Amino acid sequence: TEEETRSEGENDYIYRITQLRIRYCNPVDPQPDRMLTHICFFRWLDGRLPLPWGKQTSLSEAAKTLVQILMKITDNKLLVHCHAGIGRTGVLIALDCAIYELKNAGTVNIKNLIETIRKQRPRAVMNRWQYAYINVVVAEQAYQMGLLEERTSSGHITRQLINEVWLDLEDDMNRNFENELPPSSKLREKNDVNIPTVNAINNTTLS
Repeated sequence: TEEETRSEGENDYIYRITQLRIRYCNPVDPQPDRMLTHICFFRWLDGRLPLPWGKQTSLSEAAKTLVQILMKITDNKLLVHCHAGIGRTGVLIALDCAIYELKNAGTVNIKNLIETIRKQRPRAVMNRWQYAYINVVVAEQAYQMGLLEERTSSGHITRQLINEVWLDLEDDMNRNFENELPPSSKLREKNDVNIPTVNAINNTTLS
């Protein structure tokens, strides 16, 4: 079976979910069939964050869809990879681990988690936007699970603070990347875009 989600354009795919059945045909060593869920997320450029589309008009709305997709397979073995295997891959691995820990322990240390992931997958999570994205997605999930108070110890409204972080992150991305969609609905790349280098990120202390 296959599920596809598109934006306004006929060929402008957002993501595709395919259910596959793996059948073993060895009569000597028979094995039960296995089900595989293949998820291909098209609207997530290298070094950036999942881009909004259609009714998903903000990073936070797009993140909700990404988490919903992730939750479909989070209880099973997960294989994830992007072009270089560090940026988007690191984000998904971190989110999967963080949400699992949040559900089971009620808390998660993002800094320690990413440092642990980097021991097994060097340079995972390649820039400040991806690191901030993981933090705010986890904060959003913690709020939705009722793990955060409605107000902080300093009296600020938690929901409002999370919303402000989403807006700040989106504004920062917009200042650094070209996000306009041309008529073909294909994202244009700017040759002068300056993404912080992996080494520059890895040589700084996560906070």
